[in-house]
Amino acid sequence: MSGELSAGQTFGGYHIVELVGSGGMGLVYRAEQRILGRTVALKVIRPEIAESGDYRERFLREARFAAAVDDPHVVSVFDAGEQEGRLYLAMQWVDGPDLGTVIDRQQRLAPERVVLIGVQLAQALQAVHDAGLLHRDVKPSNVLVRDIGGRDHAYLTDFGIAKAPATQDGLTRTGSVMGTPAYLSPEQIRGQQPSPRSDLYALGCIIFEALTGQRPFPGDDLAARWAQATSPAPAASTVCPALGSRYDAFIAQALAVDPQDRFSSGTAFAEALQAAQTGRPGGLTQPAATRGAPTPSAYGPSAQPPAASGTGPETAAPSSDARDPAALQPAGSQPAGPTPTVADRTAGATAPTARASRSTRPPGAIPRGRVSRVLGAGQLIAVIGSLLFIASVALLTHYVNNGTGWKSLWQATHGDLASPLYSNDFWIPVGLAALVFIFTAISAILHKRLVMIGTAVASVGLIGYVLYIPSQGSSPGFQPYGSSYWLSLAATITMVIGAALALAARSRAPGPRRSPRGTQRNPVR
Repeated sequence: MSGELSAGQTFGGYHIVELVGSGGMGLVYRAEQRILGRTVALKVIRPEIAESGDYRERFLREARFAAAVDDPHVVSVFDAGEQEGRLYLAMQWVDGPDLGTVIDRQQRLAPERVVLIGVQLAQALQAVHDAGLLHRDVKPSNVLVRDIGGRDHAYLTDFGIAKAPATQDGLTRTGSVMGTPAYLSPEQIRGQQPSPRSDLYALGCIIFEALTGQRPFPGDDLAARWAQATSPAPAASTVCPALGSRYDAFIAQALAVDPQDRFSSGTAFAEALQAAQTGRPGGLTQPAATRGAPTPSAYGPSAQPPAASGTGPETAAPSSDARDPAALQPAGSQPAGPTPTVADRTAGATAPTARASRSTRPPGAIPRGRVSRVLGAGQLIAVIGSLLFIASVALLTHYVNNGTGWKSLWQATHGDLASPLYSNDFWIPVGLAALVFIFTAISAILHKRLVMIGTAVASVGLIGYVLYIPSQGSSPGFQPYGSSYWLSLAATITMVIGAALALAARSRAPGPRRSPRGTQRNPVR
């Protein structure tokens, strides 16, 4: 059978209208369910995928997981099964584009629209997580946007890699990373198990992209993923100055490298996003924002109440005055009608207090976005310098000539009777270069400044030893040393420069921000 169904063809109980999408796993059609006469999105798995040994089990799991979530912002699953040897999934038809297409067309969306969609998606993820599931592939193309009464209604879709957080099975192999790289959380990039906060990190990436028109860590290369796994995201205001700084604190918490520094739930995420939009404080201080608020049983005993009910997206939209970062409406000037959110009811600060609550940057501090880039560049320079040094002393022969021809440092220190150098003259500098590499890697993973200081010390010691080598024995200074020697010396200087850049970026980062528990945390350690 051909991989693609034709318009007008009947497939089981569905009449195919048109092909609307194609991906690596299957084809999506707009179809009519004949027995009920309703339009559905029919996802038909490609035959070569469905025939793989374990995919049928995974497909049925996808259907069960998606059907287990009942929320107005999650695409409903109507039917699943097998027809003529082909697996299919019938889902709610959403007459609207995906969010990725919307962003591509408009570059960046109006902030009030981003907040409306973001609150809805946070509500959807709350429902997903309350069902004991993880989505694990939250990205713009998996969000559908429909116009209902002149307002956006967002739907989260595609549970193709959804998984219960407490389970491990043969379908997810050890060390594998599932999801779309640009929206993966730092812990997923490092090969660790995801959690509900990993889904919320991906949603934070969507909010950043919709507000600014670009991803927090643009690019698809290794350097971009390295920065994503180890460095704080840039402030939205540095990427798009027109936004002002009202979203910076929200973005910093939503995209924190440490999962424990992020929002604890989709409800908390929605509360903070609304607070950032309206300019009211309290959205990032979760316990204060929900103290004394009733908790619906549907969200579990420890979760906060949802920021919006079924009509929440409409009531969450800010007034036009809230668009100006300098214009914060007092509580008494809010128009009657819409029900205030929990954050609105509990935030009692005036406009000056709201402004004072925003984190300030001390004189001379580097913006977080620039810190991320400089820090990553410094670490990358140090790593490249250490690898270049090892190559220059071990592989390149134009290092030293003691009257018996040009040799590498390895050759001159192992078996060359004419050389005044000893084997330690090779192993000591190579060991120091290896320490530079190891210290830099550890610093990138653990974010510890002290480890990067070790990189700087090892680099400076390496410069001293490389300069010491020509003075040994009867060697007449630098005369017998060729281009490979000078390349190794340049590599050591490069390591020092890289370490200095990384340390300078850390020392000039913005001051520590206050965590929800009232303790001081420095996002750039």
